[in-house]
Amino acid sequence: MNARAFFLIAAVAGVGILHTIVPDHWVPITLIARQRGWSKRETGEAAFKAGVGHVLSTLVISIAVWIAGVAFADKFGHVVDTAASLALIGFGGWIAVSALREMRGSGGQRHTHGHALGHSHDFSHLGGTPGPDGIHGPELQEIETGHGALKLSIFESGQPPHFRLTGTTADSIDVETLRDNSARQIFTMVKRKDYWESVDEIPEPHGFTVEITVEHGGHAHKYPAEFIEHAHDHHGHDHGEEPENDPLYAPLRGGEVVLVRHAHIHRHGNGPAHQHFHDHDAQN
Repeated sequence: MNARAFFLIAAVAGVGILHTIVPDHWVPITLIARQRGWSKRETGEAAFKAGVGHVLSTLVISIAVWIAGVAFADKFGHVVDTAASLALIGFGGWIAVSALREMRGSGGQRHTHGHALGHSHDFSHLGGTPGPDGIHGPELQEIETGHGALKLSIFESGQPPHFRLTGTTADSIDVETLRDNSARQIFTMVKRKDYWESVDEIPEPHGFTVEITVEHGGHAHKYPAEFIEHAHDHHGHDHGEEPENDPLYAPLRGGEVVLVRHAHIHRHGNGPAHQHFHDHDAQN
């Protein structure tokens, strides 16, 4: 007898002994013996018969289950293997499809193609005009979504600067700006006839990154873009605010109306760029 067989027999014997000392095995026989007044011999015979019957019935049931299992495995084992394989393939395909849909619905739509058109100020009194489509401003960001291109611009021709967006059908759209100083602002977009437009005016400067949130059918998709504020090389214009910290600024003489305030930006040598303001009336 090798060690494996010895340990198997010892384990079976141990389980059998522990099984027999469980109260529900010997208490019923004890109660019946007391009730009927059995002697020790009669009680022992009853316990022996019950134990042998219990062991034999357990063996018979176990052998029957084993034979049934062997027969089932021989006849239907290949069916079980095939069903298990198909189930694994089905679960794997479902996981792959779900992951692909999630990638397309969120991460797969986050690729952008920014057209570096720069930021352009457009004032109606200087003859500025909107873009070729009449909707967007001259600084246009095109964001590829996989279902077409979103077009976002800052429109300020004849009005304060607002975001305008085209290229999508949505339930709601928000545009969030993030500036270099970590300041954030959310602009709620409203649907116009052919485009979406921000409710609030965009404060200067117009250099920031944006995140467009498009909600449609209970799903939200986010797209990034960036607007860059470019310094004007030769001149700029404001809307009548008083220049600050400009020692060379000289307002027009009393009674003359300022139509345009001209800002001249330049630098001396390698020093920082700075600007000076000059007012112009109808004659100058």
